[in-house]
Amino acid sequence: MKLMKTVVPDYYPDFQCKAGRCRHTCCAGWEIDIDEETFEAYKRIGGDFGKRLSASVSTDGVPHFILQGEDERCPMLNDDGLCDLIIGYGEEALCQICADHPRFINDYSDRTEIGLGLCCEAAGERILGKRDKVRLMTLSDDGQAEPISEWDRSIFELRDNLTGILQDRRFPMMERMRKALAVCKIEDSRSLKQLIEIFHNLERLDETWTDKLSGLDKADLSLLSDTDECEQTILEQFAIYLVFRYSPYLKSEKAMLSISGIFRIFEALCANEKRKSGTIALSAAVENARLLSSEVEYSDENVERFFR
Repeated sequence: MKLMKTVVPDYYPDFQCKAGRCRHTCCAGWEIDIDEETFEAYKRIGGDFGKRLSASVSTDGVPHFILQGEDERCPMLNDDGLCDLIIGYGEEALCQICADHPRFINDYSDRTEIGLGLCCEAAGERILGKRDKVRLMTLSDDGQAEPISEWDRSIFELRDNLTGILQDRRFPMMERMRKALAVCKIEDSRSLKQLIEIFHNLERLDETWTDKLSGLDKADLSLLSDTDECEQTILEQFAIYLVFRYSPYLKSEKAMLSISGIFRIFEALCANEKRKSGTIALSAAVENARLLSSEVEYSDENVERFFR
């Protein structure tokens, strides 16, 4: 295993799962594959719990938990919204996909970067609720990282440039995003209606998302005030999240158009929220970001189709 340093956004170390307090558990509605090492460890668990665990896992193809009920709950999720595996055997008993979630990992020549996905309610509160500008920090460094490649260096230089533009609070976010695209020599000429149609044609996880999309044609982006610091900061943090998450692809025109499209849909969601309630509550912004991220970022098929 290659040793290197680990870099994270400065909100990352304070992240904590809400467990039973989460309104949208990550232990339901997802396929949960079990990695080989964890699967072998599960076989060694004895007693009644071992029997229950064995009956809860399918070995048809890649080992995976057999989801239960209409909401497809993990069989280890109890009625209090807590994981019986963690209760009985600690967090080290989790399979890799559960241990990692909602984190995403980008590997580079000289570092590993880890972020939090907005599909998670707690992560969304941490990311969109942050008032200060996001900074990257080194979480750990063993001093033995490989030299940075020229390709990765060019990515980081572009990312630093885009981040500086998107965090320039002298300008409204719409103008900042246009400037960021201009740096990449890209103009997003798609109408909001065209973007909505693209999202409508993606694979669907939650029909609540369909309802959200259906109302976006009424979105009035002029409602997003240039002078409302809270609104602009929420939009800024969402944009910075996209740039960090998709850093490996920033030099791709398709990736930048995808970032622009996702951002514009989030803008429209925020505008609709303000039209209905007169303001953009953080809880509403987090929920809209959670739905958007869940529907697009956690479906390989949707990511491929959207990038195309």
